[in-house]
Amino acid sequence: MTKVLYPGSFDPITYGHMDVISQASKLFDEVIVCIGINPDKNGGLLSLDERKNIIEKIYANNTKIKVITEPNRNRAIVDTALEHDCNILIKGLRNTTDFLSEMEIANTNNYISDEKVSTIAIFAKADHVTISSSKVKQIAMLNKKISAFVHPIVEEAILSKLRSDNNAG
Repeated sequence: MTKVLYPGSFDPITYGHMDVISQASKLFDEVIVCIGINPDKNGGLLSLDERKNIIEKIYANNTKIKVITEPNRNRAIVDTALEHDCNILIKGLRNTTDFLSEMEIANTNNYISDEKVSTIAIFAKADHVTISSSKVKQIAMLNKKISAFVHPIVEEAILSKLRSDNNAG
């Protein structure tokens, strides 16, 4: 059985992420979606548990998709992969900027795992290359429609979160 780990912050998961998951699930026996904290970004809109619950709801009927969280921002993703018996990381690419960044990260991950973990890039379909979680959050905070970018479960969770944040503040 070939298991792969698809790491990311998924704050929120977009149709672009879902496209990568779909493609990976056709190639591998199990795709473990690993939700982590991006140390290069401040906080997040959704908590790790909220993101996990959303993704689990979306893939509730897909036995090939498993969802985990990695709350330790100081842990190498390759250690999480190996802990879950994965020697392959999946990364989604949208453009050349993603490619250059992910190539550097892939080489580093391969090195620090003593060549036990490799990275496979999956290219997002053309209609998903302009989607990013950051853009989705910005659009939602402007009270504009995000339905073209995210699953309805994600849209409802974000709108609910923003309503509760607005009522709290």
